[in-house]
Amino acid sequence: MQRPITDLKVDTAKKESRENIKKARRDRMDPEKSSTTTLDLLKKSLEKEKSSESDDEEIEIKTMLSGYESNDQKVTLE
Repeated sequence: MQRPITDLKVDTAKKESRENIKKARRDRMDPEKSSTTTLDLLKKSLEKEKSSESDDEEIEIKTMLSGYESNDQKVTLE
């Protein structure tokens, strides 16, 4: 009696999952591999985002001020 195809797919998926878990454990314990954690990557991306936002704000302020510098309007008080 043959096993249904779905049972074979489940078995191969389980085997691949076990192999991936084993590989991930080995990689975590390997000192030569990068030890950068997800938290470290998240912190780096947040720092980059903050620095790009501050650069955008500086550019906007400079363009707004440049319009006032070249304006030669005179104001008279009564």
